[in-house]
Amino acid sequence: MDISLGSKLRWHKEWGSYSDGTIIREMKYSTMFDAATLTKVTATLPAILLLEQRKQLSLNDPITRYIPGFCYELVTIRQLLQHTSGLPADLPLVDRYEQRDVLKDILQQELVYAAGTKVLYSDLGFILLGCVVEELTQQRLSDFVKHEIFKPLDMKDTTFKPDASERARIAATEADGNGLGWEVGSLRQKQPDSGAAPAFT
Repeated sequence: MDISLGSKLRWHKEWGSYSDGTIIREMKYSTMFDAATLTKVTATLPAILLLEQRKQLSLNDPITRYIPGFCYELVTIRQLLQHTSGLPADLPLVDRYEQRDVLKDILQQELVYAAGTKVLYSDLGFILLGCVVEELTQQRLSDFVKHEIFKPLDMKDTTFKPDASERARIAATEADGNGLGWEVGSLRQKQPDSGAAPAFT
């Protein structure tokens, strides 16, 4: 827990422990967590808004301007941000270790409702937004947010790809799928490097 006044940290304390199934570690101020879906608002959203501020895109631009393989011409960046694009919530499940071309799979999805008519939380929309960032900047999303967002805000412990040396700092957050323990510091990317891929902080 942190208590800050203005920009100054006044007090912090940590409690508890975490385990990968083989060793128990005490929670520390330096413990890192998989930010999971919060990556959308700590990385992808600010990246899109920064590019809009720089007039490199408009929120009303159709996605097809940046991803020609997307076949729904009326779906906009704004609708992806607002979860009103009509895209399904996620892709059909496959084994977590199975390789897949996520962008190709997304481009094959049909809209489940007309764009702009309702809200459905969609990971797929934010994956596409990450692809928009990568297309415009010609950088991986992780590299762009590292240099343009995380570093300027002094978020030095926030990263997409923790080094092996950081593994012991990362709290396990889900079972490994084999019944043998818990995932620790594993980057389970849902796509090349975009949108909903988890950051760690």
